Amino acid sequence: YMKRTVKRVEWNRATKGGETTLAQEMAQLSPDEREDAYRSLGALLGFYVPMDPRFRQVSSAAQNLQIWTTLSLATLSSIPELATAIINTREFNGILAGFMQIANTITNPRERYEFARAIGVIANDSMANAFMSEADLQYMDKDNRAVADFFFKYTGLEIFTRFTRVFAAGMAEHFIESHAFNPRQRSERYLSELGLNADIVRRWVAEGKGFDTEAGQLVMQGLQKFVESTMLRPNAAERPAWASDPRYAILWQLKSFPYSYGQVVIGGVIREMKARQAEGRAAGKSSTEIMAQDMLPH
Repeated sequence: YMKRTVKRVEWNRATKGGETTLAQEMAQLSPDEREDAYRSLGALLGFYVPMDPRFRQVSSAAQNLQIWTTLSLATLSSIPELATAIINTREFNGILAGFMQIANTITNPRERYEFARAIGVIANDSMANAFMSEADLQYMDKDNRAVADFFFKYTGLEIFTRFTRVFAAGMAEHFIESHAFNPRQRSERYLSELGLNADIVRRWVAEGKGFDTEAGQLVMQGLQKFVESTMLRPNAAERPAWASDPRYAILWQLKSFPYSYGQVVIGGVIREMKARQAEGRAAGKSSTEIMAQDMLPH
């Protein structure tokens, strides 16, 4: 009850009473786009018509059956998810940085955990929403939800999901510092995409890497953006709005994973390819020259 009350108060504070980021962004949309945006927001927040109690119970049981019969080895199959943070560095040296960061996360777990918690990319509650969002879980009846929570906790998924987020936070820190202190060809664009520049990152490091200063707040938002762009969380933001309708939960419960993978990983690679092609065209280079340059380690 307290958790949901706090979320509601924070939502009201951020979206009501004066100009807000949400209101400003909505004002830039056309009427049709605004309608789609509100539909997506409703899906994220779990706003759907009430379900028939009997259908809800049957759907919950079917989802639990699907979880237990399909995801029993999901922890092992999730190991490649660590590569998403490495891919997000968009350079070959990210591979070596990734292995170093895995070792750092294992050898300094408390320090890395506290850093990830400070920027708000992990929570102490169940990590089940890595596979089912909070809005999805609320449509399961109480007993089936308890069974689902038990599964996610005792198959190791909760621990592994937390580890991936701590690891991604470490990769984000290394990423912005590397491009701020050792700038390369695309460093300015990489930092700009996170709302940062080299001066902000250097000031944050000089101030002791705290998040109470103006630079610290900007860096925290940039770190959050990096981590969020590496996490495969098949929630309403990464699938069609109708797929978040609880009446279709049994159909989309697992189908959301490949869809999310396409949005985050494959989509991220395609967007980076387009950005590099645009840079090459602006510099008057051919596609062959762009590909040859990108094959070189940076």
